[in-house]
Amino acid sequence: MGQYQQLESPTRDDGMLHRTTSEDSQRRHGGLNNDSDSDLDALLEDDPMGDDFHQMEMSDSESKGPAAVKKNKWIKHALKCTAYLLCWYTFSLSLTLYNKWMFDPTKLDFRFPLFATGIHQVVQTAFATAVIAAFPRRFNPRVVATEKGEVYVPLTWREYLYKMGPCGLATGGDIGMGNISLKYITVSFYTMVKSSSLGWVMIFGFMFRIEKPNVKLISVVMVLMIGVVMMVAGETKFHLIGFLLVLGAAVLSGLRWALTQLLLTRCPATTNPFSTIQNVAPMMALCLFLFALIVEGPVTFFTSHFWADQGLLWGIFLMIIPGLFAFFLTVAEYALLQETSVITLSIGGIFKEILTIVASALIYDDTMSVVNTIGLVVSLLAIIAYNWYRWQTFEE
Repeated sequence: MGQYQQLESPTRDDGMLHRTTSEDSQRRHGGLNNDSDSDLDALLEDDPMGDDFHQMEMSDSESKGPAAVKKNKWIKHALKCTAYLLCWYTFSLSLTLYNKWMFDPTKLDFRFPLFATGIHQVVQTAFATAVIAAFPRRFNPRVVATEKGEVYVPLTWREYLYKMGPCGLATGGDIGMGNISLKYITVSFYTMVKSSSLGWVMIFGFMFRIEKPNVKLISVVMVLMIGVVMMVAGETKFHLIGFLLVLGAAVLSGLRWALTQLLLTRCPATTNPFSTIQNVAPMMALCLFLFALIVEGPVTFFTSHFWADQGLLWGIFLMIIPGLFAFFLTVAEYALLQETSVITLSIGGIFKEILTIVASALIYDDTMSVVNTIGLVVSLLAIIAYNWYRWQTFEE
């Protein structure tokens, strides 16, 4: 990278303002030469007007106090996070509704959720690559400026497998095992067990030193997990294989988000959401396709009536649309993860589920028992307590 020298303005230091004016005046009249500069420097160093001018300039910011400065920073931070959350919720809801229509036997009747999710990852990779190709200086951290110009530094296979592989495999395993478990257990039981992912997120956050162990934080997370279990409590049938599958998905979910935050904050090759998607999504797709080949079968997929009914081109287009939703959803998730912590992202996901439950109760007249309602209230209070905790520890 070329070297650039910073040229200091003679008027940058407040105390030197008088020097510039007086020097210019005297030079115009021939009354000042270069030999007298050192004497004038010594004189002006003792000039109290410079300090007074500097203090007047700083008085406005100091009068606000540290509490006001912290509040302003928190408000800006909260507004940015809220914008990312709204994008996340919007595209998540869009993807959920689209998948419901796509997998519904009375609608599109596409019976291959694992293949579909794998295709989503391929679409995300393509869109992320397109964005990076369009704006390489902004979104491609592998483009390095040198004295000879911009040079692309490729990621070696060893680096890719070592840094991107674990995150991609954990994400694919989370989604794959979660989908398979639904063949053996109910959605309520799935939600109850999967809520433990918040605890695993916290554990891996402590292990990787993303979060600092804190009694208040642990207490809030445990209360929130209890609230989620109460929200979906009901008649459930225990199935060992289904339980182990969803528990494994919960563990991998915690690992996946901890690794993702490490990539976004500590890996030079994945410093933004687009470069992260470009590097991680292919590994996720590979893992999901492996699960799909085992569970759903390649022959069944390619001979499905879906392709005959919709046609090849239209069928592919119907696969690209949810992939686009997933792309924007993931960008919002990763952007939020860069602004805040992995636990905050997980709690944001739980709040999204709470909104879904409330909307279902209001729109579809889904009934909620007393225990479910208490769990809802407990979860909301825990989320409020978590945000208060984040406010207290902001910038610590």
